[in-house]
Amino acid sequence: MTATVQQQAAPIAIDVILDAIVGRLTYDEEFATALAKDPLETLDRAGLHMDKEAVEFFIKHDPERFDKVCDSLSGLINPDTLIKLQEPTCG
Repeated sequence: MTATVQQQAAPIAIDVILDAIVGRLTYDEEFATALAKDPLETLDRAGLHMDKEAVEFFIKHDPERFDKVCDSLSGLINPDTLIKLQEPTCG
């Protein structure tokens, strides 16, 4: 199966978004607090929305880069926030 142009661009977009999140967490305490309280809403408000499929594609095609970003986030984000991001968003 050939990846579409959108699928090929997805890892680049996710890479940029993840870098933006890591960068912003280093200087914006308000963003970090909001992210801990309501991660999905905070990311959407900041224009940092990530589609599940794009994230999965990124992980599959650049697992080393994803691991590096996760390592960076682990020092900047409360682990409970990561759990909230993994919870279902529908009732």
